[in-house]
Amino acid sequence: MAENISVSVRIRPLNQREKDSDQKEAWRVLQGINIAPSDSNPRPGTSPFAFDNVFAGPCETQEVYERCAKS
Repeated sequence: MAENISVSVRIRPLNQREKDSDQKEAWRVLQGINIAPSDSNPRPGTSPFAFDNVFAGPCETQEVYERCAKS
């Protein structure tokens, strides 16, 4: 039996407490399915993380379901 495994990540928006403390987003999306820490000085030799799906910003649960679980 073949398994169908995909790895997805959903980056949540900052909550009000984080916004009030001028915190910045911890992750940035690169090329749609890659994410990297949004540090201004990333560690040398670190690579972005790649996923099958990346959901960032305002994203409805229905969209996550349609792309990841429906089939």
